[in-house]
Amino acid sequence: MLRRLLLRSQVRSFQGARPIEGISKNYDKLINERDELVSSLRQLCTRSSSVRAEIKGLICESQDDIVINKVNSFFDTYNFTEQQIKKIKATEDVDDRLEEFYSVFADWFYQNEAPRYSDMHRPWEWYPKARYMRRRIFFHAGPTNSGKTHDSLERMLKARSGVYCAPLKLLAAQVCEKVNARGVPCELVIGDEVIFNGSGEFISCTVEMAPLDEQVDVGIIDEIQMIGDKERGWAWTRALLGLPAREIHLCGEPRAIPIIKKLLRCTGEENSLKILWHERLVPLKITEPLGGDLRKVERGDCVVCFSRKQVFNIKAQIEEARPGMKVNIVYGALPHEVREAQTHQFNKVGDGENCALVATDAIAFGLNLNIRRIIFSTVSKFTGGEMRNLTNAHVLQIGGRAGRAGCAFADCGYVSTLHNRDSAFVRKSFEQGAGELIQRAGLIPTAEILGVYWNLHQDIESFYDLLKLFIKEVETEESFFPCDMARGMLPIAEMMEGLTFPIQEKIVISFLPWNDRTEGGAKLLRGWLEHHDREEKVPVNFEPPAIGSLLPSLEQKFRWAECYGWLAMRFPMTFCHFDKVKQIKEHIVTLMKAELSRSDTDWEKVRQSVEAAPPTGPAHQSKPIQDNRLVDVEKETRRKAPLKK
Repeated sequence: MLRRLLLRSQVRSFQGARPIEGISKNYDKLINERDELVSSLRQLCTRSSSVRAEIKGLICESQDDIVINKVNSFFDTYNFTEQQIKKIKATEDVDDRLEEFYSVFADWFYQNEAPRYSDMHRPWEWYPKARYMRRRIFFHAGPTNSGKTHDSLERMLKARSGVYCAPLKLLAAQVCEKVNARGVPCELVIGDEVIFNGSGEFISCTVEMAPLDEQVDVGIIDEIQMIGDKERGWAWTRALLGLPAREIHLCGEPRAIPIIKKLLRCTGEENSLKILWHERLVPLKITEPLGGDLRKVERGDCVVCFSRKQVFNIKAQIEEARPGMKVNIVYGALPHEVREAQTHQFNKVGDGENCALVATDAIAFGLNLNIRRIIFSTVSKFTGGEMRNLTNAHVLQIGGRAGRAGCAFADCGYVSTLHNRDSAFVRKSFEQGAGELIQRAGLIPTAEILGVYWNLHQDIESFYDLLKLFIKEVETEESFFPCDMARGMLPIAEMMEGLTFPIQEKIVISFLPWNDRTEGGAKLLRGWLEHHDREEKVPVNFEPPAIGSLLPSLEQKFRWAECYGWLAMRFPMTFCHFDKVKQIKEHIVTLMKAELSRSDTDWEKVRQSVEAAPPTGPAHQSKPIQDNRLVDVEKETRRKAPLKK
């Protein structure tokens, strides 16, 4: 569309309707040789909402005379100097005029718009496609197991197209499977992989990967209260502000209503918000604690703890205390395919099997599990560098997994604690409710913003130093807060010190979900980046694990394979062994499923190996790249200098 505007501006003189001589011979050349320039100009234009509005008016006109008048008005409105305008109008050659217009526009943008744009004060302006739509917003508010997501999915399946945004890979995979089972082709999009199943009219994705470049009929954003999360909240903010859907269905806790209203007031959509209230479908009761006795664990129980070390420890204790009981496990570091296999095994409790589950709070979000009773092994969790008590909202979210409608124990769900000392805390949490209302939404800069910020600080050569300065200076509106970039992005930026590939590529790679703090992991990633810097094909550089490998080793290599796949999705010319790492992941999943299914596994040995494993970094989630245009990133950035004044 912008190319159409630029072509028109060359067909007619800026001073009137006089055709430029020689336009016919230059017309085809303009189309064939200026794609890269037009792409760069498009990026500049979309960085300013006021410019976007004017550009929209220009490209929607059908009469050339009106277009010419609006181009002149464009110069006057945005304070182009007389010298700049004369310089453009004095250029006779079409190609030269386009080059000159681009140069003048870039100067104008960095002098007038860039400083305001890079301070993250008006993030709703980052998503022009959504702003040009009349979206209807539905907030499905209610506790866990109240049918919020179910009702939203039913509405989506009645539409011609839709996207479901999940908080977890496993939940995205489950919804994708459910939609396909209904005879509706649905694609799965996660950070390191895309699985095509048909027409592509419906997508199930993790919220970080929400596609913002294609209009759909219905969009669903699940667990919207996560918008206030200190590390991942940005992903829900991005989806809410940028998803170009005619209908958006938000599913979550009522305490998120205030921040949703604030954000929709900013976008001018507050009057389109409709709140739909949901009641819990299955009653929930608090029962007496177990007194520390794991012999009281019964069929359908789920013991919740907050570290994988404790998961294996409690699993071993239950199997010793309850011979014959099959104990499955779920925790965050397990690949989602393995978690799905474990939950499938546990759900056989609905067929009468004697099964129990030990899990971390990875089960807190929407997984369909046949849980009769949730048992808290503790009410504190290591977070933010210290042990802290669970919030009321966290207790309610986890406890609500018991007794779900449509599952085996749909008459009533139960919540208890392993130790007597924690019982009063859980009871009080349910009596008080979810707690404080959410008043602010998380935010991180887009790749484009960091690119603009770099242009404003051209005296800083190191991307690591640039990112540190941005984190120090960043400011937001009062309705937002900057998510933690220091723990996730800075270590990756530091690892790229001394490498010479373009700044845009460094920005993209800084979003890599790498959480391995081991020496071997650092050496592996640095080696990948050095190959990429030399424009060489990047070798995988690690072998598939052998049969009998301990779980920590399997988990580590699976994370490495995921990260290689993440990079391959964005830089396929250098990270070209996507099929190999996919095979490695499948091999690891097979080994882990077999290990967790064996009846003779020495769980004490597994627990010791977990305790001996080196720590990992923060759960740094996949970040969007220029609104998720994954395939075009390398084409647009490889060996191309960023835009300069």
